[in-house]
Amino acid sequence: YGSDVARAVFFKETAPTEIYTLPLHGALPIFPELVGADGTAFIRNTEWAPPNVPAAFSENRVPGFTFDGLLDPVVTDPVGDAVGAVDVITLLGGSDGAEVSMGIEFTPETSMAELSGFVFFDMDQDAATGLPPEALFGLPTQDVGMEYFADLFSASAGEVFIVDANTFELVAVVESIVDGQTLLFDIPLEALGGDDGSLNVAAVLGDASAPTDWIPDIGNGTIEPFRDAEWIEIDPVTAILEPGESVDVAVTLGSSTTAPGRYEGIVAVLSNDPRNPRIDVAVVLDVELPDNFGALTGTVLDALRGEPLAASLEVVSELDGEPYLAATTAAPDGTYSLFVPAGTWPLEVSFEGYATQSRDVTVEAGASTTEDFSLSEPEPVTAP
Repeated sequence: YGSDVARAVFFKETAPTEIYTLPLHGALPIFPELVGADGTAFIRNTEWAPPNVPAAFSENRVPGFTFDGLLDPVVTDPVGDAVGAVDVITLLGGSDGAEVSMGIEFTPETSMAELSGFVFFDMDQDAATGLPPEALFGLPTQDVGMEYFADLFSASAGEVFIVDANTFELVAVVESIVDGQTLLFDIPLEALGGDDGSLNVAAVLGDASAPTDWIPDIGNGTIEPFRDAEWIEIDPVTAILEPGESVDVAVTLGSSTTAPGRYEGIVAVLSNDPRNPRIDVAVVLDVELPDNFGALTGTVLDALRGEPLAASLEVVSELDGEPYLAATTAAPDGTYSLFVPAGTWPLEVSFEGYATQSRDVTVEAGASTTEDFSLSEPEPVTAP
């Protein structure tokens, strides 16, 4: 930066590829012309303007909305801090492991027909890697290094372009909708490099002529995958009600395998009520271990390869003179925890295709005992 530099850059596209010479000068890089299959140019440079996306890319369009989760506030922005008419209030986000869904809320005075801008996606959550936000009209104080970005210049017309920030290759065209003062769109995680749904975000918004608002001004927002709380069970999970009807919903918190500690979650009631489409009920569960209980923890591995096994574990103990069964399944990384009365009890570990192991373990009240297991595949039986 500060001088003219020539660089040879290779860009992969659906049409025959070419080598482009990229002149870089000033504070912002100028990106090359990408040619689609029909010969029409697709240009995504650093101008505040919509891209000329050729019709050949329409096959990359993702139909409809498939996100099945909740959108939560990721970043809030002060009302009235915009330098123009487009004033953003909140960046909403959610992920269900298959898609990431975005919502952008604007002030009532914002004209939703003039929306433009970029949403920056920091997939590895490392601001030191990827394209810096100032390369696309962002602020240097926005703590993201983008691997992908969403081009919102056609969002009001129903399309958002998803672009690889490293190659500037168009990877998907997703549908967008304007619901009141909120812009909504979903992106398949496959289009974002197969990410797990954990990412940092920031954005710059404006009208057709210039950027007017940044969210956040400093830092970033974080989207985490939406997951059902394993310690909450709801029955029924869905119901159809006629006017005036009601339904009783049983909410069960925790089980015999729930570890001690505080658990916080939300039971979200979603409906087609236009005034109350979502009602959140906060749920808090405090689990304390009885005085005469202790913990068993450890790891279950493959004895030969050292790989973790999601094995089944059972301890048959006694509580107040009655049999007390504690059972659990090890996590994908092989770790487990069980909570049983103090004493010496048989612990059995099993996993399909492996020889079952059993050993006596001694548990002390108020203490944690570690018992690791290595399971072996059974020896083949040879006929005499």
